[in-house]
Amino acid sequence: MVVFKACLLLIPIFVTILATPESTLQLIGDSMLIGDVRYKLLAVLIAWTVFTAYVGVGLWRGKSIARHFFLALLLVLLLMAVVLRQRYIELPLVVAVSGLVVWYLYAKPNVRSFFEAT
Repeated sequence: MVVFKACLLLIPIFVTILATPESTLQLIGDSMLIGDVRYKLLAVLIAWTVFTAYVGVGLWRGKSIARHFFLALLLVLLLMAVVLRQRYIELPLVVAVSGLVVWYLYAKPNVRSFFEAT
């Protein structure tokens, strides 16, 4: 099941590679041709896939550094939402979910002791 979920991360990369240059893409409210942004989009998707795989495997194996990377991911998403002023992101929801995750990974005693023991 984990392998199947990991393979799902690669679908956006293949869609981006195989899309025709005339295909349109909605990005932050603007419509643009995928041919104009294909390489930038591929770089972001590949970096996101590698980062997600590292954090997922790190959390699964109990690596404490994965908690810090996951917190960095949440902070980057929050900053992107604020800086880009995306209309479709609910900032209170992002803050609430980020707070719950930080509490779970850093403040919950049994989870904190699990990561500190490794």
